Amino acid sequence: MKKSRLAVALGTVALAVSATLAGCSASVVAPVTKDISSLQSQSVLLPINTVLNLNTGSNPVDSYTATISDPSVVEFTPGKVENGTTFNPGFKPLKIGSAVIEMTSDDSSDAPLKFTIQVVGAR
Repeated sequence: MKKSRLAVALGTVALAVSATLAGCSASVVAPVTKDISSLQSQSVLLPINTVLNLNTGSNPVDSYTATISDPSVVEFTPGKVENGTTFNPGFKPLKIGSAVIEMTSDDSSDAPLKFTIQVVGAR
């Protein structure tokens, strides 16, 4: 009788551990990547569970700054080169909503880049 209770107890623990671990598997969501040259006057849909990665083309990644109409919606991450690795500038969604972005590059005489980011539900 003791052996069968122990077997049932161990089986219950094994099922509980399996169920818990099954819930831990999270899928990786790829960033939304856009060429900065194609964003003028555009609207970008950005799921709340990803980030916007900006391809700067021939301009240095660390030359961009951004002004955000509603900083509670998105956060700007400047580009940088660190230890030989290049990190593009981008935006991280903070809450569902919309923000108008104005970006300039210290390395370009182009007019400021203006576009809208619409943060939407998770994909």
